[in-house]
Amino acid sequence: MSVVVLVASAGLWWLVGTAGPVPPWESATGAPETATPGPLSPGARRAFTATAYCKGHTTRAGVAPRHGVIASDPAVLPLGSIVEIDADDDRLDGLYSVLDTGPKVRGRRVDLYMWSCHEALAFGKQSVEITVLRAGWNPAAVRAPATNAID
Repeated sequence: MSVVVLVASAGLWWLVGTAGPVPPWESATGAPETATPGPLSPGARRAFTATAYCKGHTTRAGVAPRHGVIASDPAVLPLGSIVEIDADDDRLDGLYSVLDTGPKVRGRRVDLYMWSCHEALAFGKQSVEITVLRAGWNPAAVRAPATNAID
């Protein structure tokens, strides 16, 4: 039994990430990144690495995971943040709520919740563009609307 688990774990590790760990001073795309990134402000648009997960009964925010929920590093995207994801796969484009965290979700990485574990494994790692619409739970932490003042 333990041999089967070991082989399955090794196969999953190979499937999910054959490139190896990313050094803390680089993002997954190779762009330099600070070791302790600060939270992104509303309106910020950045490249992130996205992975997917499918297990769990309760998110860090205390709600059941569902479509539209992502996990992030709370130092970059605090819980309660609302983001827009622009991915190569149009089915993933849309608004997402940051309601979860994860031990391997650090820096500019997000983990999208998917109901199907088969879909989550097939998702692998993808580059996405994220625009922050709201930072954290504070409703006042949104990008100020443009004003059209007439002189």
